[in-house]
Amino acid sequence: MKKLFEYNWQKRNEWFEWCKQFSEEELLQERSGGMKSILRTLFHIVDVEQRWVSRLKSEEEIRYDFDNYKDLKKLREWSDRENEKVSEFIDSMSQDVLQKEVIFKTRSGKVIPCKGKEVLEHMIAHEIHHTGQLSIWARELGYEPVSANLIGRGLY
Repeated sequence: MKKLFEYNWQKRNEWFEWCKQFSEEELLQERSGGMKSILRTLFHIVDVEQRWVSRLKSEEEIRYDFDNYKDLKKLREWSDRENEKVSEFIDSMSQDVLQKEVIFKTRSGKVIPCKGKEVLEHMIAHEIHHTGQLSIWARELGYEPVSANLIGRGLY
């Protein structure tokens, strides 16, 4: 499972590099679908990951304010710090974490109990889902998106 997190972090860093060709205004431009902008989508990916890990660690969730991370450099630095924390958590987690019961509440208010393993796998799928949206926007802008290919990344 750790390899898939590393895959996502590697792709995320490639997206941050990809973003450097655009102005902050372009990165914040409202778009259709997803989280409505490139930077907001990258922020959302990091924010959700850190909140899920907080739940798994039975720590209080921190809600970060996007307005403090509208700058690509600040957002990437925050992402790097959170990646380090998540990596350390995954490296040190016990089997108990995989079996831990976690409550997931949908936007509509539905409460869904799930296990820690399901949460971790959801975190991986969540980032893949949102980077798919980034890929669509990249193509709409006439640019090649970051490769989603897992093979050849040197992870295995």
